[in-house]
Amino acid sequence: MADYNIRPAAVADAAGMVAVCAEIHPYLVRGEADTRRTIADPPAGEDRAAFVAELDGELAGWVSAYRDVRSAEAGFGKVSLLQVLPGARRKGIGGALLAAAAAHLRAAGIVRAGATATPDGLRFARRHGFEATRELRYSALDLTRFATPHPADPSSTTRRDAQPRSAGSGDARPGDAGPEDAQPGDARLGYPLSRDARPVSTRAGDLRSDGAPAVPVPPGAVRLVSLREVDAEEFYLADAAAAVDEPGDVVPQAPSFASWRYDIWDNPDLDHGLSTVAVVDGSIVSFSLLIRAGTRVWSDMTATVPEHRGRGLALQVKIEALRRAAAVGATTAFTANDESNTPMLAINTRLGYRPVATQYACVADL
Repeated sequence: MADYNIRPAAVADAAGMVAVCAEIHPYLVRGEADTRRTIADPPAGEDRAAFVAELDGELAGWVSAYRDVRSAEAGFGKVSLLQVLPGARRKGIGGALLAAAAAHLRAAGIVRAGATATPDGLRFARRHGFEATRELRYSALDLTRFATPHPADPSSTTRRDAQPRSAGSGDARPGDAGPEDAQPGDARLGYPLSRDARPVSTRAGDLRSDGAPAVPVPPGAVRLVSLREVDAEEFYLADAAAAVDEPGDVVPQAPSFASWRYDIWDNPDLDHGLSTVAVVDGSIVSFSLLIRAGTRVWSDMTATVPEHRGRGLALQVKIEALRRAAAVGATTAFTANDESNTPMLAINTRLGYRPVATQYACVADL
């Protein structure tokens, strides 16, 4: 029997946890600062916990579990970033990590959980009661060769990217994150760094989500600013408005301002200088957030508030955020989208993104 140990994660594990994530999921962007923070000072009300696996004294895998405060379903949680290094697989470590995460969630009163699985991991996921619900595409963009599309086509717009958001110890922004690409016999579950969403409008003149015709923004009416130039509470309201009709496996709800501030605004890996906000008549109408770790960035979310959809704003803010990232030396940008979000996928393809991985959103009763 393999000599492994499952225990709660400690702050000193952060570097090793990030290294494991980078080896198993090179298309995810996770920094040590946010990992340390969510272990040392987890947010109130989210019942977050992370567990690590040690094999012969070395960190060989980890997992996170937490209550999903963005779900209107009170007993819904997440199993996030369950991953085991290739050399440590087929020893029961993945199953032991999943058991620890599930036990933690059940003790917190959580009865259903979401996760993600790689194509090779679906068999394991199903054995443990998880069923696939949606397909997710992870894509990468070479920023060293990034050229802004010209002219920017205002007709190509969607509600938001399906960027996974990272959420806390064990999550990758979120950013979030995804399952391990494990061998049979180990868990390959995880929760990607992002919130998935579908497009609302794909052509100028299409109807907005409220059924009204989209009106093009007059030239010069849009002001693009960095996230550091806007007020946190105003941005929270825009984020909440953009997410009211967000599709997924559960009915969404806006988190409290305190939870949102912890997960988003105060995330030490969120680059407030690169993240871009569109302002029209003094109001925040669209935004694109970037997580940064070294020379890699992750599109944590691109969204437009309902009454301003169909005007090309999502494309504008995303291009500007990527342009800023390239200008400061970022070399690769990553993102994730629901496969049903064809307009956003078309925009990303136009920008130069190429698929690098597939995962499946899954749900299970605990």
